[in-house]
Amino acid sequence: MMKGENAERGSALIVALIFMAVLSALAASLAFVTQIEVSSATTYRQTVQARYAAESGTQAAADWLKNNLPAPDTSKLDLTKYPVTLKNGTCTSADSSGCVVLSAGLGSGTYGSVDSATASNFSNFFNSGSNGNQISGIPGTSYNLQAQMMNARVLKLLGGGTGLIHSWKITSQGNVSGLHNAQAQVKMMVENFPNLIFGYAAFGSSNSCSAISLAGLASTDSYDSSQGPWNSQTNSSQMQGNVGTNGSVSLLGAVIHGTDAYANVSGTCTPPSGPNAGTVTKISPLSLPPVIGPTGLGAAVPCGGSCSTLTPGTHYGSISLSGKQLLTLGSGIYYLDGLTVSSQAQIQVSPSGSSVVMYILGNNGPVIGGNGISNVGTGDAPANFQILYGGTGSSSIVGNGTSQVVFYAPNSDVIITGSGGLMGAVYGNSVSINGNSPLHYDRQLANSLTISGPFAITAFSWDRY
Repeated sequence: MMKGENAERGSALIVALIFMAVLSALAASLAFVTQIEVSSATTYRQTVQARYAAESGTQAAADWLKNNLPAPDTSKLDLTKYPVTLKNGTCTSADSSGCVVLSAGLGSGTYGSVDSATASNFSNFFNSGSNGNQISGIPGTSYNLQAQMMNARVLKLLGGGTGLIHSWKITSQGNVSGLHNAQAQVKMMVENFPNLIFGYAAFGSSNSCSAISLAGLASTDSYDSSQGPWNSQTNSSQMQGNVGTNGSVSLLGAVIHGTDAYANVSGTCTPPSGPNAGTVTKISPLSLPPVIGPTGLGAAVPCGGSCSTLTPGTHYGSISLSGKQLLTLGSGIYYLDGLTVSSQAQIQVSPSGSSVVMYILGNNGPVIGGNGISNVGTGDAPANFQILYGGTGSSSIVGNGTSQVVFYAPNSDVIITGSGGLMGAVYGNSVSINGNSPLHYDRQLANSLTISGPFAITAFSWDRY
């Protein structure tokens, strides 16, 4: 008996040692797993920081493009290609030397071939200590940027000049340095969409049920100014003379050759009707942008009816033309407190191809009668003569002279009478066309005259390394 007990002596120690070894292994495993979890959490945290750093870069680049990018020299670009390339350049995965790229520490930039100052400004802004790519409050966190022009086209702006409608692919690489380095890359597409509101021959922004009113032998049709004058396009004129309103349309014998669009915002208007109402369609309300007048012009220069020419950029008082007076305007932007053209007086645009913008700054809307505006037959597009009036006074285009013009007065009640008519488009609070006045809409306005819009994000993606 004693001999068997002696044989079992020391077994408890062995079991204890085994148990301690198992516990030690478990403790080591737990420490190892904890270390892995801490490392994984640190890596995840730094990856998230890198991603947010990269997102900060894309937002900063989009803001820079919006506020600091000057209009590029399009003569150095091939705008017919996607992506846009340098003239005679190539932009492919195999050869990116012709891509149009701004760079701040990410790849090579080629924008210097277009505008070296802009390329340097972009790089210096994001690499400088005051503005740059360091993320405040998170040491060792930064981003590097590249912005590539993908698409672009030049459009004429309401109010004068041209604007570039363009899209950019922004690539931002976020970097976090430390015990575990992390990188993440974010790509964002941004584009400044054009505000193409000139899809109508006439538009009335009022909610009134007669915001557009056509009576008598008034009519609408269309033509394409890039193909010549209206009267040479009789085969295509009987279409797209569209009218639109936030209220509804009143027709008394008039003819709409196109779409008769109404929004009926008040909810009290009936749809346009009649045998010549065109294609009646319901639309969403359209908000017309305000006329933003210039600032800092100084006192008006008196002119009355004595001026035969005006100097662009000068602020003039009210001008009244009568008798057989002729006012000749060349290219430029003109600022008048008021304008009246009557009797056989006329405004003439010379030389052919001139681009004229006229702001009416006073309380009273312009009255264009007499022989109207003589830029018909020169091959000019209506967008080359713009009259902008932001006031609430009534405006009128009267008489027998034909005017080729874009008339934009979103707060004014506009009346068109006589037999001369208008080529282009007329926008007002309300538009009334009476008598024999035809309105020939230029289809080029739908895609060539714009108010430039802000940048918007159109696509977004990210990846980590």
